[in-house]
Amino acid sequence: MSPEPSHKLDRFGTSIFSRMTDLAVQHNSMNFGQGVPDMPPEKNILEAAQRQLLEGPNQYAPSIGVPRLREAIQATLERLYGLSYDSKTDITVTCGATQAIHSAISGLCEPGDRVVLIEPAYDSYAPSVVMAGAEVVSLALTPPEYRLTEEALTKAFSTHPRVIVFNSPHNPTTRVFSRDEVALLASFCVKHDVIALSDEVYEHLTFDDCPHVPLATYPGMAERTLTISSVSKTFGVTGWRVGWACGPQKLTDALRRCHQFVTFAAPTPLQLATAIALEDAEHNGFYPRFRAEFGELRDLMAQAIDESGLRALPARGTYFILAEYGHLSDLADIEFCEQMTKKIGLTAIPMSPFYCGEVPDTRVIRFCFARFKDTIEQGRKTLSGLADKAGSWKP
Repeated sequence: MSPEPSHKLDRFGTSIFSRMTDLAVQHNSMNFGQGVPDMPPEKNILEAAQRQLLEGPNQYAPSIGVPRLREAIQATLERLYGLSYDSKTDITVTCGATQAIHSAISGLCEPGDRVVLIEPAYDSYAPSVVMAGAEVVSLALTPPEYRLTEEALTKAFSTHPRVIVFNSPHNPTTRVFSRDEVALLASFCVKHDVIALSDEVYEHLTFDDCPHVPLATYPGMAERTLTISSVSKTFGVTGWRVGWACGPQKLTDALRRCHQFVTFAAPTPLQLATAIALEDAEHNGFYPRFRAEFGELRDLMAQAIDESGLRALPARGTYFILAEYGHLSDLADIEFCEQMTKKIGLTAIPMSPFYCGEVPDTRVIRFCFARFKDTIEQGRKTLSGLADKAGSWKP
C-alpha cells in the first residue's frame, strides 16, 4: 500500500484554462480563452533583455529584487499615483504577480484566518488561501453589473476576516470599480482593521476615461495595503515572471519571509530589462499608446460578439470582454463553451469556475481580445451565424 498525498487541493482539480486549451487543441479551435497576447513586445524591452543576458549579471539577484528595478518601481508609483514607498524596505520583486499573491497570503495569514475573495476571482487566489491553512470567505458579485455593494461587504466582513483580496481592473469581470465602490471597500477595511491585498496587474489597461486609482491612495489604506503588479500584462511578456509587491514595511516583511523560501529571487537579467522598460515608459508615451491599441482591439471584439448574436457587456479594463448568451441557449456556461469549441471552432472561457462559493445563475462567457486584428476578424467570421446554431446544442 503506497502512502497517500495531501488532498487539500483536490477540490480545485485541473484549471479551466488547461481544460479549455486542451479541448481547443483537440478540435483545432481558435483560442480566445486564455489571456496570452498574440502580439510581440515592443522592441526596446526585448533589446534590453538581450543586452542584460549577454552582459550579465546572470547570477542570483538579491532576494528582494535588484536595486535598479525597485527604484524604477518606486519612481513610477510616485509619478503616476503620488504613492511614496522606500525602495529598500517597502518594495519586493517576485516571480510574477501570482507568486507575490501566494507569498503575501502565506506571510500574512495564520491557520484558521479568514480571507475574503471578491468573486468571480482569478483562479490562484483560493488555492493560495487553502495552502496557507486559511479559510475562504466568498463575496459574490452578481452578473451582469458585478457591482460591489454595501450589503455584500457587510455580510463578508461579519466573518471577521484578516485579509481581503481586491482586484481592479478586475479579471474576469473587466470592471474598473468606481470611486464610490472602492471608497466603500476602504471604509470597511479601516473600520474592521482588515489588511487589503490589491491585485492591480491591469493598472494600465483601462478604457472609456475610467482611470485606475490604487486602493492604497484611499484614506486609511496606505498602512494596510499590499499592492501587487507585474511586467506581464503591461509589456506583453507573460513568460518573464517578474512581478512586485509594494506596501508598508510591516506587511512587506511578512511577504519577504515567505518569498525568500519559495523562489528566493526572480531572474536577474529580466529584472534589469523590466527596470529599463519602466524607465523608458516615463518619456516615450508608452502607456497612452498601449491603451489606444488595446482599446481598438476591444471595440473590434465587441463588434464581432454583437454580430454573432451574443451580447457584449461593457469592458472598462483588462484585455478581456464578457458576452451574454442566455437568450440563445439554456446550457450551463461550461457546456456552452465546450459546444462552441466543438461545433464552430472558437474557444472562450466560462465564468462559473471563477467562483469558489455559491455560483449565481450566470449565462456569461469571457473572450480575450489580446489578439492580432486579423485574428479577431477571423474570429468574427467563425462566430457568424452562432445565434442560428446555439439553440440546438446539447451537453
